[in-house]
Amino acid sequence: MNLLSPQNKSLILFFLFAGIAIIASFFLLVIAITFFPITIGIFIIVKYTPIRHTFTKVYHKIYDYLFYQSEKPRKLLWGFIYDFMCAYFPLNKWRAMNYGYALLNENGRILNNLDEQQEEERFCIQLYHMVATNCLKLKDLQGKRVLEVGSGRGGGLYYIHQSLKPEYCVGVDYSQNQVDFCKTTYRENQKLNYLQGDAENLTNLNIQTFDLIINVESSHCYGNFQKFVQEVTKLLNTGGLFIITDFRAIEELKQFEQDLQSTGLKLETKEDITINVLQALKLDEKRKQQWMNRHCGIIFRSFFNKFSGVQSSRIFQELSERKTLYLIYALRKV
Repeated sequence: MNLLSPQNKSLILFFLFAGIAIIASFFLLVIAITFFPITIGIFIIVKYTPIRHTFTKVYHKIYDYLFYQSEKPRKLLWGFIYDFMCAYFPLNKWRAMNYGYALLNENGRILNNLDEQQEEERFCIQLYHMVATNCLKLKDLQGKRVLEVGSGRGGGLYYIHQSLKPEYCVGVDYSQNQVDFCKTTYRENQKLNYLQGDAENLTNLNIQTFDLIINVESSHCYGNFQKFVQEVTKLLNTGGLFIITDFRAIEELKQFEQDLQSTGLKLETKEDITINVLQALKLDEKRKQQWMNRHCGIIFRSFFNKFSGVQSSRIFQELSERKTLYLIYALRKV
C-alpha cells in the first residue's frame, strides 16, 4: 500500500486541517467564555444592526479575492478542494462537474438517448454538448483531436468521445486524484487519455497539437488566466477552435475578453447562456439536494450547497441579478 498516494495525501491534509480547526475552535471557545459579555455584544451588533451589511461585504471581498482574484492562493485552494472532493467522494456516479445547460421549457432537454449515468447528470452533459458543438453549429467531431483543460472527473470528455466521435481525446486536470479516478473509470477506452497537468504550463506535457480545445467552468480557478490562453494558443492547430465557457462578474468581463484575444485568437462567437444555466440549476436542484443528503456529511453540507449552485447560494443570486454572467466564447487560430 502506497501511504503517500495522492488520495492518502489528501486525507492526511484533511485530518491535519481538521485537527488545526478543532484546536483553533477550542481556543476561540476559551476566549469566548472569558470575554462572554463582549462576545455577546459583538454578536448582537453584527447580527441585528446595520453593521452586519459591512461585515458581510468584507467577508465576501476576502472570499472573492482568495478564490477568484488572487494568483497562487487561488490555485492552491482550488487544487486542494478538488483533490479532497475526489478522495471524499470516490463514487462512479458523480462524473460531470458544472452548473449545466437547459432549454427554457418544462424539462430543459436538448439530448436524447443518454445512458443511465449521463441521464442522471443530464444538464451537466448538455453544457458539454453545447461547448463541443460550438452551440450546435457542429454535428460531430469526426477526425478531430480534442483537448479538454480542466477535465475534472472526466464524464464530459467521455460523452464527447462517445457521442461526437472525435479521433482522439486528452483530458488534463490539476488534481492528481481526479486524473487517477478518470484513468480507472475510463480505462477501457484506448482513445481517451487523462493527464495530470497545470493549465498554465500545458506545453510541459509534451503533447501534440489539437483541432479543438475546450474549457468548461474551470478557468475561474486559474491564477494567471492570460498565461493559460498563451498555452492554449501554442497547442491549437491553425484553423482550430478554442471554446470556453465559464462565469464572470460583470466588472471582470472586459479584462477577461481582452485576455482571450491577447495572443491573436480571433473571436468568432459569444453566447450569453446565463438564463439557460439558471434553468438547469432549478431543474437539477432536487437531484443535487438528495445526493448531498445521501453522501455528504453535515459538516460539509453548507460548502457543497454553495459549490453546487443551489437556489440559496450566492452564485445563483448573482446570476439571477445578472451581476455575474455565464458565457460561451468560440475563438479560432488564424
